[in-house]
Amino acid sequence: MLRKRRWLLGLVASVALFVAGCGGSDHRREFEPWQAEGLWSGTTSFGTLDGVVLDTGEYWFIYGSGGTARSVVHGNGFFSRGRFVSDDGTDYFFGYDRPFQSTLNAHVEPEFSIDGELFLEGRPQGFSVNFVPEYRFAANPAEIVGRRSGSGSTLLSAGDFVIDIDPQGKFVA
Repeated sequence: MLRKRRWLLGLVASVALFVAGCGGSDHRREFEPWQAEGLWSGTTSFGTLDGVVLDTGEYWFIYGSGGTARSVVHGNGFFSRGRFVSDDGTDYFFGYDRPFQSTLNAHVEPEFSIDGELFLEGRPQGFSVNFVPEYRFAANPAEIVGRRSGSGSTLLSAGDFVIDIDPQGKFVA
């Protein structure tokens, strides 16, 4: 009888441990930073937003308005409760003598879209960007060989530039 009770107690304990090890499910997907990786392009509440998110969660976005680049935002994102968030962003808004702190909070559909809120110039802006499929294609260095020209400016000066790029990827400006 004692032997039977010990066997039954052992069986109950084994089943309890097995069930406890199964865990539960809250039906939420958990993401890793690499799942936001990609080249992204879309809009904000007041302009355009284009950028890249690396597999580490580091991101760089260029905000534009009226056909002109207005700022560059850099930060490091991570997933928390199914959202891609960043609280260490820096918004280098052109025309100001110091950067703004920036945060990001967004919903990610890997290789499809990122939708959320980004602080630009110290104000929240809604944004929606879509995955750019060319991100998956291998780079072809031969495509950049040649002469490139353009215009650039700083707060103190502006001017035109010419860059020559050789087949090894070296350039002379």
